[in-house]
Amino acid sequence: MRLPPCPSARLLALTLAFSLGVAPARADDTSRAGSARSYAKGEAFRPITEDADFKYANYAIQVVNARTGDEVWSWDADELLAPASVTKVVTTAAGLKRLGAGWRFHTWVMHDGEITKDGVLEGNLYIKGGGDPTFVIEKAWKIVHDLRRKGITEIKGDLIFDDGYFDREHLITGWDKRTDIASGPSYFAPIGALTLANNTAGIVVEPGFEVDSPARVSFEVEAPKHLIIESEAKTVAKGRRPWLELEREVDPKDFTVTFKLKGDVPLGSDPEVHYRAVGNPLAFTISAVEKVFRDERMKFTGRVKVGETPRPGTGPKDAKLLIDMASPPLHEIANHTNKYSSNLMAEQILKALGAEIKGLPGTTSKGVGAVSEYLAQIGVPVGTYTMINGSGLARDTRFTPAQINAVLLDMVNDPRVGPEFLASLSVAGVDGTLRRRFDDAGDGLVRGKTGSLNSVNCVTGYVRGSDGDMYVFTVLANDVEKGRAARSIQDQVAQTIMKGLGAPPLQR
Repeated sequence: MRLPPCPSARLLALTLAFSLGVAPARADDTSRAGSARSYAKGEAFRPITEDADFKYANYAIQVVNARTGDEVWSWDADELLAPASVTKVVTTAAGLKRLGAGWRFHTWVMHDGEITKDGVLEGNLYIKGGGDPTFVIEKAWKIVHDLRRKGITEIKGDLIFDDGYFDREHLITGWDKRTDIASGPSYFAPIGALTLANNTAGIVVEPGFEVDSPARVSFEVEAPKHLIIESEAKTVAKGRRPWLELEREVDPKDFTVTFKLKGDVPLGSDPEVHYRAVGNPLAFTISAVEKVFRDERMKFTGRVKVGETPRPGTGPKDAKLLIDMASPPLHEIANHTNKYSSNLMAEQILKALGAEIKGLPGTTSKGVGAVSEYLAQIGVPVGTYTMINGSGLARDTRFTPAQINAVLLDMVNDPRVGPEFLASLSVAGVDGTLRRRFDDAGDGLVRGKTGSLNSVNCVTGYVRGSDGDMYVFTVLANDVEKGRAARSIQDQVAQTIMKGLGAPPLQR
């Protein structure tokens, strides 16, 4: 079913002008002069539509002056198209706006019962996940270390893992590509309240010590009850052509993952790491953390299981906080999410929004609801777009360039979280997904976020214009036949802003 059209790009720009305190154009000589200047600048983009590459995709484009809120040029700016990972700017902007730049994910270690003078916990130890996407195996080691510092050397009860902060819909909503579900590429890692190492298995492959010996294969993070290797890879003579075949099988009952390897690994070659999604984030985390506890000689006599942490103050068996392990602040996580297009981090932010704004457990639908409230506040009505998840890994997500630009305009004018948002975007010629994009003139002058799926190639961001003003631009390209052609059009839009608006070049 086709969605109702969103407000026109020009109406949206005017709405934003009022909300951002920018005076909209008035029907006088000054406004007519301003309109004439905008029209003249818009003419600079006309050659883009006449480029032969423009026929290779369905384009929707908008360029807006961030200082005035005026649309400078557009092409089907109100057309709903799939934005792919450009969706992440919407998710991270809403997260920063509604949770704050300094908000953090948490992992809580709690206990019931008493701690004796000789270091025995006469009760259960709980590890309660708060969705931290930066949790790594070193943090599990630190939990054991911190327990010892608090005088605990033995646990007489159970080791209980609590993932109730989120629901248990672990696969990214809206992506049902069968080959990805089977093979588990790292960009399709499962999500959950207890995560570890991006919920991926790092399979390290290196040669043996002599020809015809088995290749050495191991995991970066060992989780013996969850990850299994069956390898037939062998070491071959130096200079031989390397090859590797890697199959992934997930047991549907306990989610145990078996990786089967075949191949030739040349003697003396460097180690290679191949990343694949784990079968279940909770099972993976439990297995890996339990191993750390046992390796570090933290004794416990009970069982390892999944359960719910008692709420503090609910009775004799209420939970008491031992360790509060916080993630880096949200603005740092948004930085990694946008610069390196982390699907996992975007989905964790979205579910955290759901948990914090809409109540436990955090779900994708609650997170989308929280984002929709933010969008409505900046003039993008509910029902004029379709948001499936937080990462953009969904072909049914639909936004218009005008709606994406509304987010960028809101962020650039927000002194509380705007600087952190801008810093989260890739810098052309420097880092992230734009490190090899645009020409030398764009180095440091373009900040943005790319998005791509098969037949989809998009970009959004900020550009410093040749007239000294800041511009926001969004180029959505669907039905792409040639990815190179789509990227060329995107580059031309940014280069026109940087070089072709008729004013002297910006001094650097």
